[in-house]
This record gives sequence, C-alpha cells and structure tokens, in this order.
Amino acid sequence: MGLFTGGLGSFLSSDEESADPDEPEESATAGMEVTALGVQVRPFVFFSGQGELMGHVWSGTGSEKTPAFQTIALLQDHLEYLPLQTGFIAELSLIGAVSFDLSGQIQLSLWNKNAHSLVEKK
Repeated sequence: MGLFTGGLGSFLSSDEESADPDEPEESATAGMEVTALGVQVRPFVFFSGQGELMGHVWSGTGSEKTPAFQTIALLQDHLEYLPLQTGFIAELSLIGAVSFDLSGQIQLSLWNKNAHSLVEKK
C-alpha cells in the first residue's frame, strides 16, 4: 500500500519566498495505491484539485472513515472423496479464504497548518 499527495505545499507552508514564479503551480491531489496478491489495483483518489479538497474540508467528509479497498480472496479449495471400509464414501471439502479491508480518514486544519491521517488495514 502506498499513499501519494501533491500540490499541498501552499496549504501547509508559510514560506512564500521558496516558490518560483515561473513554475506552474501543481494541482492538489491525494490518494492511495494498493497491490494485493501481486496485482496492482486502480489507484483510489481522495481528491483532485483545490476545489474538491476544500469541499471535503468544509463538509467534513474526509473526517469520516471511508473504505478504499475491500475484497475476499480464495486461498485454498480442495475436494476429496475417501472410500471407507464400510462401503460408504466420505466427501472432504476444505475451503480457505482471507478478507482484506483498507479504509482511511483525514483531519485537516488550515488554520493550524497540520493534518492527521489514519489508515486501517484489517
């Protein structure tokens, strides 16, 4: 799992002199990339653009836990017929699975210029 962000320097930095006026400003983005069992899943984008970010900040939707990736993976599936001495046939079935649940939330304060993020893996 990997988290990515970009263009948030103007929100969290008070250093105005370091910005190059000739360089275009990067758009605010954030998201999560997940690789499960060797397969990369399409990135989950939390927001893209300053308008979407401010919408999350003012409405508080980022403060609620949001599921990003949920799946159940089949690890073992075995079926075997076993003849018994009494003449009956016993059927043995073994099924094993694992469940993934990735979710996250973020609390962002523009006034204190800090952020707190939480990612839960179950």
